[in-house]
Amino acid sequence: MVRDLSDFRFIKDLQAAPQQIKLDLGVEVQGDVNGIEMGVLENGIPFFTQRGLAFVTGAPRSAIQEITQKWIEHYDDQAITKDRISFIKEYLFSRRYTDRSLFIETVRDGSPHYAYPDVVCMAILEYYAFETRSPNKQATDNFRNFAALGLRRFIYESLNYKPGDKWRFHHESVSILNNTAPLGHFIVFNEVTGLIVDLTLNHKTLPDISVGQM
Repeated sequence: MVRDLSDFRFIKDLQAAPQQIKLDLGVEVQGDVNGIEMGVLENGIPFFTQRGLAFVTGAPRSAIQEITQKWIEHYDDQAITKDRISFIKEYLFSRRYTDRSLFIETVRDGSPHYAYPDVVCMAILEYYAFETRSPNKQATDNFRNFAALGLRRFIYESLNYKPGDKWRFHHESVSILNNTAPLGHFIVFNEVTGLIVDLTLNHKTLPDISVGQM
């Protein structure tokens, strides 16, 4: 069976858009739980490392690396067939994951690390659990466990991670500056509160003097 990517109506516009700017995201917490390397990024995205993803799928790490490379090479292909990358592409596109990389590159202890987001992990895991010619029992068991609990919750609970209030620094700044502007003046920070709420990625994201200059 061959399908055209025009079935996903939003894909054409996304593919024509400029490539996403690389985000400066660090690792909030990371650990090895029962042989699975996992973590959470500063913005709350849970992930498996490449080694962790290979472990839960029962596939060799080289296979995960090959999928990662093939995703880049075939990202712009317009046809959906029955091959491995097509399954993963259809799975991810239908869930509005359209990044040109299957991982988010981060730096930990001065070295690059590759964080595979939970949605990517579930796509690859489902392939090895049900779509490959020889379904992998380890992948099938893990898929059922994660599907029942939710992979995000599984990683959070495995690492004892509790998301903090990402608006804490914003609220503190607003409180400090509240009603402090002299008569006839305004505070840029207060004026762009709506913009901050819409665009803030983490506690490091704050408006600078360029907002006032504009």
